[in-house]
Amino acid sequence: MSSVEDRKRVARGLEEISHLFLSHQGRQDEAKNRIGKRFKADDSGNPPLPGDVPEKNGVQDAVSKPLVQRNSCLFFCSNSLFVEKSVLACNLALELARRTFSVGIIETTTKLPTVFFLLGSLLSGSKKEERASSVIEKLLSVPSTIPLPEPLKLIHILHGYPGAVRAVFFEKDLDSDSSLAMLNKLHRQSNFLIVNAPADILQVSKMIAFVNPYFIVSSTAHPDELISSYLLIKQISQTTSCSEVGLLIVGESCHARAEAASNVIAEMARKFLSTEVRFMGMIPKGDDFSQSILTRTPFLLHRPNASASLGIRQLADLLIEHIITWR
Repeated sequence: MSSVEDRKRVARGLEEISHLFLSHQGRQDEAKNRIGKRFKADDSGNPPLPGDVPEKNGVQDAVSKPLVQRNSCLFFCSNSLFVEKSVLACNLALELARRTFSVGIIETTTKLPTVFFLLGSLLSGSKKEERASSVIEKLLSVPSTIPLPEPLKLIHILHGYPGAVRAVFFEKDLDSDSSLAMLNKLHRQSNFLIVNAPADILQVSKMIAFVNPYFIVSSTAHPDELISSYLLIKQISQTTSCSEVGLLIVGESCHARAEAASNVIAEMARKFLSTEVRFMGMIPKGDDFSQSILTRTPFLLHRPNASASLGIRQLADLLIEHIITWR
């Protein structure tokens, strides 16, 4: 499908959902005109896909800890893409560790697949899975039942990269004194803290106030999912002091369509929430996603050159390059 057709489809998606945000016809026309001009200006062609973008010299392998001058906390959120956001949080943690950063992961739910399930082949005691060489062997090595991790116990992830990755499970009372004490400890000891946030962010209100996180909302380009993501961004905007939220488009292989979908949300959030929505890139979703879940091995490890892995690297580039200027 051509880039022009992709943009027209997204423009039609804006027309279909804009009435949910716009209060009268004048504003609706204004939003259409502004989006339409943006599409017209981009008709020269698609931005390159992740696999077509050459790596910047030194960015991916030479970036070191001093670049991040303070601890940075990232909240992965979604109203409906529970599995996808968990997978992305795990893979981003490993990519940051590959670049020598220390990373802490906080899991806030027992609903599968948790980060402990998704990182299962990297946990201590997974020797049987480490010896498995094929996908079938790895599938056969997955236990029939997954024990819950002990609450508030730090677990080391054995990934082989220079940076340390440790994960911890928080109990139901996410804002308890013991949870906040562990949060403080892990936050001080990590360059990056990644929180696999619950669907209801009000459950972690104290945590949010404590670490002042950067929110990354996962969405698809489908109009219904964009509406859901907008409502989540609205909740974040109204219940926290953040002035900017990141939006990551999942399941798209066309950069132009993913960016246009993000621009739809950005337009509405800027107009009605006084909140900036930053496009965080796209993560194509293919067989690597499902295999990583079934084998409990992040796709960054078993499919390092897959489009999803390249998308994660670009997300890490964006975070590392701009984390200081955002805050």
